[in-house]
Amino acid sequence: MLDTNVLISMILFPGARFERLLEGISKHHTLVLSSFVVNELMAVTERNELIHLYA
Repeated sequence: MLDTNVLISMILFPGARFERLLEGISKHHTLVLSSFVVNELMAVTERNELIHLYA
């Protein structure tokens, strides 16, 4: 399961491991995200402390 924490890690720390994970998922499955996960992802990425921490 891809929860918000995994998605945030993929955004903040892109790399070969996450690329392989996403590639494997997209080749063999359909990625479906709930509105809760999408809304939480948007809320977390808009937080000022997150922007200052990784900008």
